[in-house]
Amino acid sequence: MKTLAEIEKEWEETHLYGDLSTRLERAKRWLPYYAFLAEGASVGGDLTGLLHNEFTDRLIREKKLLPEDSVLDIGAGTGNYTIPMAAACREAAALDVSPESLRVLSSRAEALGLTNIRTVELPWEEYRPESPYDLVFSSMCTAICSTEELLRMESMAKRCCGIVTVMPGSRDSHRKAILSGLDIHPDGMIGDALTFYQILYHLGRYPETACRTVRYTTAFTRERFFAQYRAYLPIFGVREDIYLPYLERYWTENAVNGTLSETTELHLAMITWSVP
Repeated sequence: MKTLAEIEKEWEETHLYGDLSTRLERAKRWLPYYAFLAEGASVGGDLTGLLHNEFTDRLIREKKLLPEDSVLDIGAGTGNYTIPMAAACREAAALDVSPESLRVLSSRAEALGLTNIRTVELPWEEYRPESPYDLVFSSMCTAICSTEELLRMESMAKRCCGIVTVMPGSRDSHRKAILSGLDIHPDGMIGDALTFYQILYHLGRYPETACRTVRYTTAFTRERFFAQYRAYLPIFGVREDIYLPYLERYWTENAVNGTLSETTELHLAMITWSVP
């Protein structure tokens, strides 16, 4: 088995997270894309489906999330995990850098009658809580990118921590092809489940893992397709005069009857562990 130092070195070399200033600057580049995603998130209609998901139900069933608990959700986004956790506990803090995402989260919570969620618009790296939480949680958040950040999570937790991240084989059918076609090699992306598990093992923890696979298809209109990639591709420093002609060709070659169907397959793992 690799040493902790070897795992940490490989993690950084693979994902190129960089130092603190690099990470904070990168997070700013993602803000327009987060705003785009928030704009498309549902805030009306029947939102009761948000009150449960397989992972949060498991936290409750295994008593890792209790009715009297306080929870911190790092990188909360529009609340897909904050909301079901808040519905099952005393209070939840939703931490995120995107004001648009937090506004959607608050609107969803209000529509569901939840009054125990506090939103915090800050980068994780700058967050300093006044007191620890019973459960510290993070899902698909690139800010948790080193042993140091895992230990920071622990320092804010009274009882346990949890991370939801990806496993090999996760993909978006067209996104991967577009990045490859433009010769883009993204840096600072989400770490994989095995890396987190190995680091926690080396730290003397006893992590538990639960897995699930999510598959769905999104039909993009031409307008939506171009809007998404206008928000996404500049994150990686690609100029508009480079990516727009490529997207035009890609749309022409792959769209059928005015739509482009994107198949997303996410192999997810939730890793939980008790804080010593």
